[in-house]
Amino acid sequence: SIGNALAGVKDLQKICARVIADRAPHRIESRDGDRCFLVRIAPCCGNDRQVSGAALTFTNVTAFRASIDQAIYEREYTKAILNTVVDPLVVLDSNLQIQTANRAFYSLFGLSRNEANGVSIRKLGNRDWQNVEAWKSIEASLFLSDDAQSHSVEIDCEFPSIGSRTIALNARRLTREGNALLLVTLQDVTERKKAERATSLLAAIVGCSDDAIISKKLDGTITSWNDSAQRLFGFSAEEAIGQHITLIVPWERRSEEEDILRRLARGERVDHFETVRRRKDGSTLDVSLTISPIYDSAGKVVGASNVARDFSEKKRNERALQESEERFRAIVETTPECVKLVSADGTLLHMNSPGLQMVGAHSAEEVLGKNIYELIAPEDRERFKAFNETICGGGQGSLQFDIVGLEGKRRHMETHAAPLRDPRGTVVQLAISSDISERKQAEEALRESEARFAGEAAALAKLNESSSRLWRIRDLQGGLQQILAAVIDLLGADKGNIQLLDPDRRVLTIAAQRGFDQDFLDFFREVSADDDSACGRALRLGTPIVIEDVDEDKLFAPYRSVALAAQFRSVISTPLLRVDGTAIGMVSAH
Repeated sequence: SIGNALAGVKDLQKICARVIADRAPHRIESRDGDRCFLVRIAPCCGNDRQVSGAALTFTNVTAFRASIDQAIYEREYTKAILNTVVDPLVVLDSNLQIQTANRAFYSLFGLSRNEANGVSIRKLGNRDWQNVEAWKSIEASLFLSDDAQSHSVEIDCEFPSIGSRTIALNARRLTREGNALLLVTLQDVTERKKAERATSLLAAIVGCSDDAIISKKLDGTITSWNDSAQRLFGFSAEEAIGQHITLIVPWERRSEEEDILRRLARGERVDHFETVRRRKDGSTLDVSLTISPIYDSAGKVVGASNVARDFSEKKRNERALQESEERFRAIVETTPECVKLVSADGTLLHMNSPGLQMVGAHSAEEVLGKNIYELIAPEDRERFKAFNETICGGGQGSLQFDIVGLEGKRRHMETHAAPLRDPRGTVVQLAISSDISERKQAEEALRESEARFAGEAAALAKLNESSSRLWRIRDLQGGLQQILAAVIDLLGADKGNIQLLDPDRRVLTIAAQRGFDQDFLDFFREVSADDDSACGRALRLGTPIVIEDVDEDKLFAPYRSVALAAQFRSVISTPLLRVDGTAIGMVSAH
């Protein structure tokens, strides 16, 4: 065995010669198969203290070497594991100086091992990172036992590799050779915080909504029930959650709900569906439902959200309006005066039977849909036109004028008119006119009165014409500006715009804006559904698009320079929809 051990020592004779010459001992390891020996070579002196040779001793260190090799292996194995961990890990001393860390930690701060080790971790970040109170809380972990629960704090910081993030620090005490150390794990919780804020905001919106908001599974089981649902249907959340949605569906409407669930399973949306639902006390109410599918992270439909709005009052008002209209129609048809409706451009919309007789028409088809100005005597036509525009502009008053009927007969008329808003929201003239031809005996006095009135009428005509134009501009652009102002105020935005959709070209154009310069307006003059701006995506998808930070939204990259110049960081674009769900435009707040 000794021979085998010596055979493993390279240049043994030279080593022995050097030991004899230098009078200095030497140690070297040698292997004999699986065994490991420590060979000690020392100078050998005689009685005269002269070196006469070299003495070799052999120690079997196989077990000792194996333990060292195992320790090295375990250290390297542990180091490899730590360097593959995604979360940064760092070991700190009692002064919070970095002792060692994994690769993720050095990458996070953009430092090498030599640059970071021995440096206080507090010096690696910005002012928020250096927060004294936060690090005092971390230092407190040094006084806990090794098996105590880890201590956690959150700090905001700007990092070279990932930008501004919120980091959760979890500290646990370690003990090595009697020294207290801290193992600190750094976890990026930025997205979790954003999700928590979004969830909190959504919960607040649902909780404060005046509409009943209910969520359910595809089998119809109710999973959430807001306060407005309780007010509307009478069931508390405890009573409703876990029950089938037919809890509030009258028996005769059950098939309707089954059809809705089938449509939702296909990913379809139900908009403004007018139906009847049942309260806890058994009474029914008219509601308008908007039902949307709920998707999981894989895009699978897992449920639905029901937004129910009580429009019983609206239904009652509609019935009352219908009854009122019927009574009005009866009164109109039985009154001896001419009752008519005239639009702002002079189109005759309605005329009762006595009125048809006054203009010499045998049927309504002869005059309805035609311009009433053709029945006005030429000398009174402009006055009547100005008067009509004034009434349609919101004014009211009376006017005397001559008409020339279809049979050529002239009549002197006196009309009293007021504005009336039709179901489409358009203002028209409602007028009651009487034939005062028998008062012609006062013609001279009337002519003098008309002469004095002519100058006033001309001035009033111009004033009315200008007022009408201003009214038309205010009704369109002013209305859009009011809507835009309300949206900006509701969202706490700084600026915004409203775009109208060209349905043939599927292109959005800006119709109203606040806060933008001409460069921005030129850049977004036309936006199509293929565009990746917020409004383009909202048009393409048919849903609101929220970009919280334009610098982090990849699709918005081509527009960041415009956003920077316009000085906005966030944008929300919401489609403007008709009752049937068709898009007519877009409102965006920045």
